[in-house]
Amino acid sequence: MQNTKPASLIVIILLMGVLTLTPVLSSITETAVIGSTGTIASESNPSEITAQSGSPGHIQAAVNQMAAAGGGTVRIPEGTFNFNDETVDIPGGVNVIGAGIGKTILQQTKAMPFHTMFYLESKNGKPIRISGIEFRGLVTSNDRTGSHAGNAIEIFRGTDIRIDHNKFIDFPDSAIWVGNYYTDIPQPKCVIDHNIIDNPYKDTVGGIWGYGIEVIGPAGQSFPDITQFLGKYETIPSRYPVAYIEDNVISRTRHAIASNQGGWYVARYNSISQGRPAGYGYIDVHGANQASVGGRGLEAYNNQLNGNSIAGALGFAMRGGGGAIYDNTFSNFQDAIRILRDNDYAIIPLSQLYIWSNNFVNTDNQINNYDHVYDQNVHYFLREPNQAQDGFTYTPYPYPHPLTTS
Repeated sequence: MQNTKPASLIVIILLMGVLTLTPVLSSITETAVIGSTGTIASESNPSEITAQSGSPGHIQAAVNQMAAAGGGTVRIPEGTFNFNDETVDIPGGVNVIGAGIGKTILQQTKAMPFHTMFYLESKNGKPIRISGIEFRGLVTSNDRTGSHAGNAIEIFRGTDIRIDHNKFIDFPDSAIWVGNYYTDIPQPKCVIDHNIIDNPYKDTVGGIWGYGIEVIGPAGQSFPDITQFLGKYETIPSRYPVAYIEDNVISRTRHAIASNQGGWYVARYNSISQGRPAGYGYIDVHGANQASVGGRGLEAYNNQLNGNSIAGALGFAMRGGGGAIYDNTFSNFQDAIRILRDNDYAIIPLSQLYIWSNNFVNTDNQINNYDHVYDQNVHYFLREPNQAQDGFTYTPYPYPHPLTTS
């Protein structure tokens, strides 16, 4: 933001800040906030600034300033700040970090439908990180006659984007959307870790919408061999959106995680429970229809899923794609894993799905070949891939994802 105060006045303000705020600054070194002048970076760390507040206008101003400087981190102070259908655009190279869950709260005041709160697009290939923020949506009706739109974060383009240590409450579409519908734009690759996603509105308002995380690419995709995806991250073809989803707690969603149109995700070490309403897969890969292909598939392992003994509780709904499901614990489900076809117009049916070494507790059906369209040992296999039978072996990508520890 352009500073219009005389230079002498700025010096006086800065000196007053040093004289009166030194004890505070010693605990938050590298960052300073100066009244109505907006944002300022300290001389010792010009790549970090603190927004004047958590309002969308102030966050955007700080993001723009940091982007113009070549990138860096924008800090959002503690407090509860309102969004009224605004969107903050965040480019590559800019991180936005709050003071922590329950401390920095960004809440939507417009009832759904509303625009996404943070829109991430890295045209320059630089990473983006969003962390330490509590996002709150607003749902007042279960009526979908207009639109169920409303997301906290949309990841449109970029590589090595990280969304971590946030909380998402009451989003009618999804908390996080990954991907875009354009075939000529590279799809994003991201890591979503250590977040809390919950939709308590479902227990009062009701409704069937409200996803946790969606991974969706463009229509009309073809599917490369599954070996280009299993255990991979950096080398997955750029036309497929990729999300590594690990160490999250997700509850009261229609689908905790879902994919369509070539989306690929790895779900590991998550805790997922209290699906709302019953009968929708906690972890879902959409199938194909006449217009587009379904999700490319998934790797899902070391997740804890609890159906909470709700009638019709469904753990996995595999309607297309392929991949690996292993070492998960299922408790209190009607169907832990259901294999089915969406309709009779599947462009690319389910194939190369491997299922092994899962733990089932108080579950009616471990694996339900729901409509008997797919055949065991042809489309899906109750074993680990191996060289002799499949022509490849499987090694998972390192855990935790290196982006979370770099």
